[in-house]
Amino acid sequence: MSRGPTDEKLKKLAAYEKAKQIAALLGTEVEIPVETFEDKLLEANAVLTYYFNKGQGFKDRECRNCGLVFAYSWNHDSINYCSVQCIQKHLASIGIEWDPMRSWGDRYRNLHYDSRPAVISPQVHEIVNQILADTPEVDGDRIQIE
Repeated sequence: MSRGPTDEKLKKLAAYEKAKQIAALLGTEVEIPVETFEDKLLEANAVLTYYFNKGQGFKDRECRNCGLVFAYSWNHDSINYCSVQCIQKHLASIGIEWDPMRSWGDRYRNLHYDSRPAVISPQVHEIVNQILADTPEVDGDRIQIE
């Protein structure tokens, strides 16, 4: 399952950037959402996958910014932050201003990734683990994590 930005998402980000530029000319601001609808769908799917697989295929990690435990599923062990906000805060603490709404090429100097991690926030991670602890074992289908 590829988790990189879709053409549609890139088009929306470009439209937001244009709106931001026009608003600046008019002396106003346009707020660009940090999370898109697609991001929220990926998060919900990750939560359900975590639940049905009882956490199997996910790794627990302590966020390097806020210290809360979260879960993620990705083929790299480089996930150290539970949210975009924690990434922004930690980068700011070391003097780097990072705008997550810039295009992928602008943020990562044209280093494009073909996938993105499935991250479960600390709050949802805790809730789902409590539900799993309280739920009897049931035989059933498991969701394959690709």
